[in-house]
Amino acid sequence: MVSNEIPSNIGVEIIGLSPDKWEVYKEIRLRSLREDPQAFGSNLAREEAFTQERWMERVSNPFNVVAMDKGKPIGTMGAFVTENAGIKTAHVVGVFVANEARGKGVGTMLLGAVL
Repeated sequence: MVSNEIPSNIGVEIIGLSPDKWEVYKEIRLRSLREDPQAFGSNLAREEAFTQERWMERVSNPFNVVAMDKGKPIGTMGAFVTENAGIKTAHVVGVFVANEARGKGVGTMLLGAVL
């Protein structure tokens, strides 16, 4: 039987991002583009060229979060909201969980934080 419960002992913390945490986001975003480039609408070379100001702008979205394990970023997820005819829709984007953290509920934790 497969359990959907998140193990309580994995020690993962989900943090919201803000401009002062741009380097944390940059680290996990570039790792995601290195390890799973096919999953994203961007590429490593493009984002490696971003300025500090561009990274700070990217993390100003309040729906960007990062999973941290022992001070190391191991996953990320973001969202943006659109509204059409009074109906709001959340679009989940930029999903990545590092190989060593997959299958441990980290993605579920990230989604819970984004929602």
